[in-house]
Formats: sequence, structure tokens, C-alpha cells
Amino acid sequence: MSEANAQFNNLQSTIYNLQSTIYNLQSTIYNLQSTICNLQSFLSWRITGYPLQFFTQNQSNTSTAGASFGRFLVSVLLMVSGKNFPFLSLTQFVFIRSDALF
Repeated sequence: MSEANAQFNNLQSTIYNLQSTIYNLQSTIYNLQSTICNLQSFLSWRITGYPLQFFTQNQSNTSTAGASFGRFLVSVLLMVSGKNFPFLSLTQFVFIRSDALF
């Protein structure tokens, strides 16, 4: 009988640990999403001089989340390879390519 109690206690402990792990994983995912959003906004402001909302709200044909993320990727590529486009400023390039591609 005591062996059954011990197994039951182990099972309860395992379930509790699993619940705790799931909660910690959810918290980590939430923090990661928040960090990505903050980084996205910061890079958009830093590279183009405009907040991210300018692109997502004021362009009529580019209101989808995919297009917004595409513009974010273009901004990151510009930041990484900044000297490849000396004939355009960063802001001009983002405006031109975001209209042409998305």
C-alpha cells in the first residue's frame, strides 16, 4: 500500500513539474514575442526615421502582417549591407522597395 502511495506522490510531483515547465515556456515565448516587437519598432524608427505604425497604417495596399514583416526584413537587410546602395539614402530605398515589392 505504501508503494502505491509513493508512486502516486511521484506522479503528482511529475504533473506539477510538467505544469511548471509549461508555464515557464509560455512566459519565455511571451517575452520573446515582446522582444521581437520592441526590436522591430526600434529598427524601423532607427533606420527610416518613422515608427513602424507609419508603414502599417498609411499605405493602402500594404496593410497585411506579412507585408509589414517583409518591410522589416528589408530594413534589416539595409542595415546589414548599408554601403551597397550609396546612390540612395536608407529612407528613400525603403520607400521605393516597400512600394515595389509589397
